[in-house]
Amino acid sequence: MRTTTSAGVYTIAPLLPGTYTVQVEAKGFKTLKQDNLVVNALGTANLDAVLTIGEATDTITVSDAPPVLDTDNAVLGTVIENATYSNLPLLMSTVTFAQRDPTAFASLTTGTQASTSSLRAAIVGGLGNNLQQIYLDGVPAETINQQADTRLVGLNVSVDAIDQFQVITSIPPVEYAGAGALNFTMKSGGLGYHGQVSDYVRNTIFDSWSFVNKWVPKLGSTVAQCIASANRSLCQGKPFEHQNEFSASIGGKVPLTHNKLFFFVAYDLYHGNGPGSGSPAQLTVATTLMRQGDFTELNGGVGTGGLTGTGANNPAIIYDPRINSCVGNVCTRQPFQAVKNGILTNNVIPAGDISTISQAMQSFLPAPSDPTTITNNYIGTRVAGNDNHLADYRVDYDLSANHRISTVGAIGVNHFLNNYGAPFLPLPYVGGDLASVYPKQFNVEDAYTFGPHVVNQFKYGYTRFYMDIHDATDGIKQYQADTLGITNLPSPAGQATTDFPTVTFGATSGISPAIGNWKQGAAAATTLTSPATFVLIDNVQWLKGRHSMTFGASYEFLQVKNAGPNGPTGLLTLPYLPISTAGFAANSNTLATSQSATAGGGYSYASFLIGAVSGSPTVSLQPLVQQIDSRYKTFAPYVEDTWKVNSKLTIDMGLRWDYLQPYHELKNHFTFMNPALTNPSTGTPSALQFAGNGDSPTFCGPLRDLKHAAVQIWKLASYGPSWLAGRGRQQRQRFTEAEFQLVA
Repeated sequence: MRTTTSAGVYTIAPLLPGTYTVQVEAKGFKTLKQDNLVVNALGTANLDAVLTIGEATDTITVSDAPPVLDTDNAVLGTVIENATYSNLPLLMSTVTFAQRDPTAFASLTTGTQASTSSLRAAIVGGLGNNLQQIYLDGVPAETINQQADTRLVGLNVSVDAIDQFQVITSIPPVEYAGAGALNFTMKSGGLGYHGQVSDYVRNTIFDSWSFVNKWVPKLGSTVAQCIASANRSLCQGKPFEHQNEFSASIGGKVPLTHNKLFFFVAYDLYHGNGPGSGSPAQLTVATTLMRQGDFTELNGGVGTGGLTGTGANNPAIIYDPRINSCVGNVCTRQPFQAVKNGILTNNVIPAGDISTISQAMQSFLPAPSDPTTITNNYIGTRVAGNDNHLADYRVDYDLSANHRISTVGAIGVNHFLNNYGAPFLPLPYVGGDLASVYPKQFNVEDAYTFGPHVVNQFKYGYTRFYMDIHDATDGIKQYQADTLGITNLPSPAGQATTDFPTVTFGATSGISPAIGNWKQGAAAATTLTSPATFVLIDNVQWLKGRHSMTFGASYEFLQVKNAGPNGPTGLLTLPYLPISTAGFAANSNTLATSQSATAGGGYSYASFLIGAVSGSPTVSLQPLVQQIDSRYKTFAPYVEDTWKVNSKLTIDMGLRWDYLQPYHELKNHFTFMNPALTNPSTGTPSALQFAGNGDSPTFCGPLRDLKHAAVQIWKLASYGPSWLAGRGRQQRQRFTEAEFQLVA
């Protein structure tokens, strides 16, 4: 029950999104009952009621919904309710293999476009990436390094748990930050019990052939042979696809609580795997003979045992770098030779000269898919996969007609294959890493109505997005560098020790093929990130005459407990070049760089077998101390006045002051070179300065200059016959001392 101000303005707030009935009573007028009034989150539901003179016992019921055009509010955007949202074509992804994403349709809103930055919210008004603000039930869903990151909602909120989705494409109300705002409202329980159970399946057996992929021949076959073969025996099969998403939710009232306690819970489980984009693909792996030290197939006889002898059909390609002879400026090198089938043969490395480390490293290689060719002899599949399960809940408790406490929770666990690309080989040669993400968000809201004209909302929010991205071989004993026999690695042990090395193979000019590299280097490194955000928000809404005023402030404490590579070292990179096993150019003391009739150009896989790393192995050194406790605090007080000047003019004015504290690190690990200081050790200009707090002159405190604060002042005016528009799920109407009753 609400009573209007002397100017006829009223508010009923806060309200959960939904469809309501409003009943208006005034002395000397018939009672008006308006049905089907839709209230959206982050919005204002307007009702321009007209009372008819008569007895209050007479009731006029209007069942048609009031006009949706808001003539008293210049905020632009889109609201999508769950009924519409659930019917939109939200599909499980066949590219990234991910569950249905509740953020997928933001870019379809007028005034937006898809972000050009991966996993970020839609761009609003052409302003740019990473400027938008995402909210869950009106509380910011962000961390210190994830502005506008859709994963903060997409990985822990089920599509079936969303009640409404709002996009604000104009200047948002002062309560909200960002160049555009996206808000997701969780469903709530009601007097009845409602739920759903659904399962979505995509599988290879349901996939149809396309015109292109039905007649793809296997290696060694032609398209014609594929088409003519019985039961497609010479054709490749369908790309495998296995996706399943199970969803269940239920909401209602808690028994024996006198209709005061309501709940909603949702659970979503997704599993998917299949070939990633760009696969299947052909690549070159060492043949079975090459792995044994026999490189005669480079001259011919591929798949038939290679060649024998030292004649013209098998010229020397690889040479022993240990046996050199120089006369003046002319040097020669002994070709690698060994007895094969009773015959001394070029291009064969004696078994005793093959490195035991190399033997261990190549022992996991798959056999060539087509042993009859030496180039593109292996078909690899880029593996993509994702496992995600999440749980959401909402609980509302009405302590009284004027006091409600609500809590919302969204918890997700996501495991996926990250950065997987070439080479499309199995472990430990695979190019990519494994990722585990644990997004969590918890909100608590206390809404109290002090009277018909004053409402207070207090909100507390907590967001965490722990990310563990690690090399696919990290911690697997048989793949570790020290297990393979590699020694003299940096101490204390880091990824150079605990992971399989990155291996690169150079090409020989005049010799085909080049062996494909193993792993992707830094793209497969292990990193840990643990950001968290704490939010406090308080809003007071006050109606006075023709004015509807909002006073409030938000405080955010953002931190990263850990961010950076794991361990003191990155991956060990071992480069192998053909020059290590090349011969000397004719009449020269310079090693040959290409294969010719007079000189062997060497082969990088032969260099690998004998352990001849070119130059020096590379180990990236990482800081022993990463960002242990980086912090960033924001404080934003604001005030807004929506003033109903007359029946045709509404002025909406707001002032928001954003104080953004400089980014700092609690343990004083941030450093920079300050040319204004004197080095105490050398007495020369410039010294390393720590950007933290401290008493030493080598410390500097974070700036707190108020001139860096951001001030937002905006003014909106609109014309129309209806009443003053407000903020935050409010409803108002101009009557003198009329009484308004909201019927759920």
